[in-house]
Amino acid sequence: MDGRRAADADGGAREPFVFFVTFPRSGHHYLVELLEKLFPLADDYCEFYHCRAPGCAVAGLPGMFRIPCHSGRRFQKHHDFGLDLPLTPRCTYVVQYRYPLESLVSLFEFRLKHGYPGLDATPPEDTREGWRRASEADAVYWRRFAKKWLVRPAGRPNLLPCPYESVTTDPEAVVAVLRHVGRLTGDAAAILARHFAAQRAFDFRSVERFRFFDRDHFAHLEREVIGHDLLRRVGYRPRFA
Repeated sequence: MDGRRAADADGGAREPFVFFVTFPRSGHHYLVELLEKLFPLADDYCEFYHCRAPGCAVAGLPGMFRIPCHSGRRFQKHHDFGLDLPLTPRCTYVVQYRYPLESLVSLFEFRLKHGYPGLDATPPEDTREGWRRASEADAVYWRRFAKKWLVRPAGRPNLLPCPYESVTTDPEAVVAVLRHVGRLTGDAAAILARHFAAQRAFDFRSVERFRFFDRDHFAHLEREVIGHDLLRRVGYRPRFA
């Protein structure tokens, strides 16, 4: 993978391709809405799984042909479901994640609402057993995602961890993203400060309110499937120890 856009026609410098590598339901669309207030992201953005670039010649081809975006767009959303997205020094990465059990509950509800299959390609089932099966598979995915994108590459200058809990509450977290992708302008901090001061407080839904909540199962996901050590390494304390 080249990882850099072709030089501009006027000979301008090349810019690194930017991946928003995001675990599902970790605030990516909220972040995109904020970034669009500060620079014209929409015309330079695509999604690996659902190409929306008008006239894209590879929109109907397998995803491997869409890295980097063949329409010349610089920013791409990617969930790395297969955990096969390359981590290369030639690209820039913003890694979005969230306390895993909140992501898992939100992802389960999202699949039910839209009819999307789970990681095992089976349709979602709105039952306690359907939740248990899906949450086990998704917790394994979260563990592998966190190890690949948050633990092993820790300290790489081209990778910025971006937790949901920060990007939804702290303007400085969004400023850090802008700086990381080379789009920080002089008035960005003031614009973001006004936005965060005016927005309603986020409703961080307690997973205990989930209709299939079972403390023993949630403790199992934290302890046996994800692991308390991994949770702590990426900034979360176990809630169901």
